[in-house]
Parts: sequence; structure tokens; C-alpha cells
Amino acid sequence: MKLRSILLVASAAFLLTACGGGTSEGSDPNALSITLAGNTTVEVGSRVKLNATVNNDGERLGVSWESSDSSIASVDGEGYVTGLKEGEVTITATSLADTSVSSSWQLAVLPSSIPSVAIEMGAGTTQVGTSLSLEADIYNPTTYTPRIQWTTTRGKGNLGGARTERASLTGNSIGTEIVNLEVNIGPYTIKQSVNVYISDNYNDPAKGWVAISDAETFIENFFTGGDINGSYYLAADIDLGGYEITTANRGNLVGVLDGRGHKISNFALSGEAPDTQGYSANAGFFNNIAASGAVRNLHMVANLGESASGWGSSALTKGCDGKIDNVLLEVEHSFDNGMLVIPDNDYYCPFNAGLVGVPANSAEIYDCVVSVTGVGASTMYADCAYPSGSGAAQTFTFDGIYTNSTLVGGQTWDWGGAVADTSGYVIGIDWANASTSEYYSLSNSVWNVAEGSMPSLKVM
Repeated sequence: MKLRSILLVASAAFLLTACGGGTSEGSDPNALSITLAGNTTVEVGSRVKLNATVNNDGERLGVSWESSDSSIASVDGEGYVTGLKEGEVTITATSLADTSVSSSWQLAVLPSSIPSVAIEMGAGTTQVGTSLSLEADIYNPTTYTPRIQWTTTRGKGNLGGARTERASLTGNSIGTEIVNLEVNIGPYTIKQSVNVYISDNYNDPAKGWVAISDAETFIENFFTGGDINGSYYLAADIDLGGYEITTANRGNLVGVLDGRGHKISNFALSGEAPDTQGYSANAGFFNNIAASGAVRNLHMVANLGESASGWGSSALTKGCDGKIDNVLLEVEHSFDNGMLVIPDNDYYCPFNAGLVGVPANSAEIYDCVVSVTGVGASTMYADCAYPSGSGAAQTFTFDGIYTNSTLVGGQTWDWGGAVADTSGYVIGIDWANASTSEYYSLSNSVWNVAEGSMPSLKVM
């Protein structure tokens, strides 16, 4: 445990250095001048307000603010100073009417009197069967003894030393684990969390990984109309050249497809023969992702047109009993019948989805970004079309779903209800104005996350 001692600072009054005590120089009472007032100390992690009175500023343009060392303390445009680390700093206010007129204020940044906690770890990734070290970096200026508790959110890793400052996480399944730390120090309860990506071992000969780097090899392995066994990863982006994926040639993914951040694009989806309403049901890149199957770290660009609009059609897979992790799906719905429900016969159409038509059994869908566009965007579910369940408890999981759409959860139907738990969804995202804090579960080992842009996958 790193218990940092408090530096006791006996501070006398700080001189105001503005060519005079806090007021800009000039003997002429009608001259432009600035007078500063406020605290002379601020604690690390806290902020104080400095006030600038500008005399004889007929235009009332105000002042700009500047810190002499922004690593010690920062100042915003309104004069709020935030302490960042211990030390001394000079804050200067400069007239916007005449930049030759300024006034300065000296400020001491003192240690915080409030405890704080940070999680320290090495790389933010580990592999199944290997361990990652975690450490609670505790700043404790009190006399209370910290009580520590580490937990995980998704159960993809096992914790060792869960009540000590040094813990370890051993990966037991692939995907992003959220590790939580809670420290109680007297009246203070402090919580922190980090994301750890647990990856597969691509060098394990027992898994017989097959690398795919061209469209021809991909088509040969994935569009045979049967079960797709084995472990595959993409070594390059795959442009399928307009290849048509039908209910006859697509397969059931029993094995693993790991995109390793690469993109699959330029394919056409077709569902079953059109019904009496003219819609083609159950389209999808895969027919089903079996319980043993998984799709992860994949960027897919897809289009759902009229031939792929109908009951349970989906861009990625018609059905899913297995796992979908870290998928970036950009899907255009280029067909729109003008409504989601046909009132005369309760016929839901286009009634299709982005990720999966029918999530069932113990499917796990984690950390996916879905961008829905096109004329039919308002009639397509970003996540799933109609969950199965037959009235039984839903055993599938959706968590960490990020989408610009507001239509999620699927429809209630004879054999099941809409997704019951959407607490792990962030919907209606405006990609251009979104904050990185919205993407709380996306691991920076897998994703590029930046202010004002849609997240993208890193190529591994």
C-alpha cells in the first residue's frame, strides 16, 4: 500500500505580483487596471475561484487566464483554478482590451485532506489461463485503516487476494472483464474500476488456428451450407466482392471467427423466398452461432435491403446460442415499408436487426458498437429482432451495447418477450458529440475511443 504523507505547509500571505499587490500598475485612476482576489491555497483535486475586477474597461471585454505551470494547477476561462499536484504556481489574468495590462496571483497547491484510490496494473490485457497483477494505490491522509474489496462484474476472470492491496486476475474465458475496487476509509467509500481484455492464445497449436487473408479462402471455409468448425482469424480486411449470402449457402458457426480488428464488407444478404407480404425472412451472414461458437473482434459493414427484410433477419446472424464480443457493426437498412407494424394483422415488418435475429438459451453478447443508417433505420432493431424464451426466464445476456439507434430490445412475440434487462445499453448516441465516458466497458486494448467519434477496433 502506498500511503503518502501529507506535506504540512506553513504558508504566510502570498505577495500579489501584478506590478503591485494584485492590481496592475498605473498611477492614473482612469487607466485600465485589473484587481485579483481569492484564496492563496488549493488542495490537490479541489478547485477555487479567483475573481478579476477590471477597472476602466469601457468595452467590458474581460480577461483571459493562464497558469505558469499547468501540471501543478490549471485555470479555466472563468478563473476556476484546479489543483493537480503539490507545488506553487502563478495565475495571470490579462485584459482582453489591452494585452499589455495584466495581474498575477500566487497560489500554493497543498496535499488533499480527502483519501483517494487508483488502480495500477501493467498491460490492460491477459490470456486465458494467465494472470495479471493489480494494485490498489491508496492515498490516506487519515488515521483510519483502509478496508479493501476487489470484485469482477462478468465472471470472465478469477481474483486472487481480493481483500488485499495487491490482487491478481486470472483469465478463464475470452472477452472484457470489468474489475472493481472498493476501499472504505472511515466515513469515505471510494470506488474505481478498470477493463481488462482476456484474449485467446493465437500461438496455441492445439487450437489449430487458420489465418484468412483473402475473399476466396473465406468463401471456401464459411459458405458451404453446413457447420463451420475450427478456429479462424482474419489476417487482413476481407472484401467479398458482392458475394450473395443465402439461406442455402450460409452456415452454423460451431467454431470461432476472430476478426482481430479486421473488416468484412461488400456482400449481399438474401433471406427465404418472399412471403405473401413480399418480405424475406431469416436472412443473416450466419444461420446460427452455436453454443460452442464465437464471433469476436470483428468489424462488419452490411446492408439489409428488401431481400433481407423479414422475420428475424439480421446482418450478423439469424440466431445465437454462443458468444459475440467486441463487434463493430455498421449496417445500412436500405429498405423501408414505412411502418414497423401493419395494424390489420399485427404483422411486424421489416422486423429485423443488426446483431442477431433470435438470441436464445445462454447467448452472451458483450461490448458491441452498432451504427444504424439508411431509409429504414427507424424500423430496425440495433441488437435483436425477437428474443426466444417461450415465457421462460431469459438466460441470454446483452451488456455493453452502444448504438446511435433508439430501437433496441426486440419485440414481444408468442414464444418470448423483449430483452428484459437493457441496463447495459447506451442508446441514441450522437457519435460526433459523444464523450469517451459513454463507452465505459470498451477495453482500450481492443478499441480506439476518442471524443466526438464512433469507436473503432484496433488491428491486433
